Amino acid sequence: MLKLLTQLVDNLPIGVVALDAKGHAVVYNRVEETLAGRRREDVVGTDFFAKHAYCLDVPLIGGYFRERIGREALHAEGDFTFPFPFLATPRQVHVTVTSFECDGAPYGLLLMRDIAHERSVELMRETLSQMLVHDIKSPLTAITMSLEHLRSAVRDDEDAREAVADALAASQRIGSMLVNLLDTAQLETNEFPLSPSTVDVHALAAKAIALARAVMRHTEATVMLTDGAPVLAEVDGDVVLRICENLVDNALQHASHVTVTVERVEADVRIRVRDDGAGVAPELRPHIFEKFRQGEGRRGGRRNHGLGLTFVQNAARAHGGDATLECPPEGGAIFCVTLPVVSPVRRVPPR
Repeated sequence: MLKLLTQLVDNLPIGVVALDAKGHAVVYNRVEETLAGRRREDVVGTDFFAKHAYCLDVPLIGGYFRERIGREALHAEGDFTFPFPFLATPRQVHVTVTSFECDGAPYGLLLMRDIAHERSVELMRETLSQMLVHDIKSPLTAITMSLEHLRSAVRDDEDAREAVADALAASQRIGSMLVNLLDTAQLETNEFPLSPSTVDVHALAAKAIALARAVMRHTEATVMLTDGAPVLAEVDGDVVLRICENLVDNALQHASHVTVTVERVEADVRIRVRDDGAGVAPELRPHIFEKFRQGEGRRGGRRNHGLGLTFVQNAARAHGGDATLECPPEGGAIFCVTLPVVSPVRRVPPR
């Protein structure tokens, strides 16, 4: 049985280290040997944190383990980058700490998942995004300025004026997507500046719907804002407007009818955007706010969520709120953003 368990642990696709209550390694599988460049024979029976993984000896891992093992169940996780003198590149891993009991004795379990490839792909995406933003901004500005000039030249032709208005709306939408690329990176590193002031969130939602008129004309979709009194909150109005724009735009890609509700709920403002689309597949729901996820489009093709929903959640959290997804049993999807009425965010100069 022991041999079977050893082979089972050795064939897991992640690094596994089991520790006794003193922090001594009792299990060290082959994957972890390869990832860390250490032989099992040199690790088992020794103090893992003190001798082999002193770089893990931080409150989240080493200190957390020593303080709580045997006293309470352990559960913590995080991403770490560890430089090793005998490895060509730093090791990048996601570490999960948990605990279990065996024959009445407490043990800790470290699960090490290599994320170097994920990090490299993410870095490539961010670099490419920054390059695209830099290269596209200038021609996009020229297009927008030309359309503005053309709009004044065709003011007597209703069809031409409407076509130019649609083209302007599309160019402005592209500009918003480019800004999302840059701002998402800043939000993820807590470097995004917010300028809270007292604004009417209900009016911001109405403005976002008005900006989506061009999309609605071409798709024959409808968006309704439920009646309501002004809903005042201390938020960054420009950012909340973009939250509303992204939510409406996402709903219009997947549905024929969209309903937007803005209301005060105790100490929060709640923005709810409900659509009558096919809903979100169960396997996609836990990842819907992640970058570059995809879902089914309204006309059956694959639609890239891109960064719109990622920006929505990160921007809501930057305000001290959050964004969530609800999937009612009757179908469709409801995206809900909650924002505190009184901003906990430190004021910064306007952008």
